[in-house]
Amino acid sequence: MDPLYTFPTMDNVAKFRFTYTPSMHDLLNDFATLHRFDATRQQFKEAWEEWTKEHAEAIDIQIKLFESQGFTGNTLDKMYKSVRYYYRQKPLRKKETVKRTSYTTIPKHLLAKIDEHCTLCQRNVKPQDAFEAFLDSDSETVDAIKRHLVMMDDEDIQKKIKKTYKNRYYKI
Repeated sequence: MDPLYTFPTMDNVAKFRFTYTPSMHDLLNDFATLHRFDATRQQFKEAWEEWTKEHAEAIDIQIKLFESQGFTGNTLDKMYKSVRYYYRQKPLRKKETVKRTSYTTIPKHLLAKIDEHCTLCQRNVKPQDAFEAFLDSDSETVDAIKRHLVMMDDEDIQKKIKKTYKNRYYKI
């Protein structure tokens, strides 16, 4: 091991991301929301200067915190840029998360029966015709699939069986 090389410890690891305290984050977010639609950059800058005078105590606390963490830049400039280019651009409302539907599977032994039927079909048969033949010839498998998919309504069950069959037919 090279004696000149030292492994980084928690004391001498450089920190590159400095985050605001929750209270400062809320203050910056409130300011950005209030001045989101200021017409000119000059109006925004004037409002910012007035806001910094009103919240000088909270800003001083944030500056001291950043300095203690090793931040060497201009904290006030960092705050201004954050408000001007990040907080102000945030959407007013949060996007609603779309709940994904759970995927319902068909048991492997039933898939094997579908595969078996697909291999027995002639290759020059259209998938739709092969599917209809499957429904007519192997009603036990279709009923077993329906019993397995009991939590779905009849229309969705039919779609699921049809899609599964055609996918398996295409793979084979």
